[in-house]
Amino acid sequence: MLDNFGSTVVGGVRLATIAAANYRKLRAKSITIRGSVDLLIATWCIENEIPILHDDRDYGFIEKQMGFRVWRGE
Repeated sequence: MLDNFGSTVVGGVRLATIAAANYRKLRAKSITIRGSVDLLIATWCIENEIPILHDDRDYGFIEKQMGFRVWRGE
């Protein structure tokens, strides 16, 4: 069933470096993201201008502070 959906590789040195910088920007605003994978996925979405559908508290913080686009079914 999942074969009907596309997939992409998320990772690499470039993206990890940007994600680390994003983590530091958020920490400077007293926001701590609980999961490094969440931040990596969010960074990939930001870099590729891809909105995400989620139910994750951390993504709400990233959306407000970093222009992370969230898909709301509109």
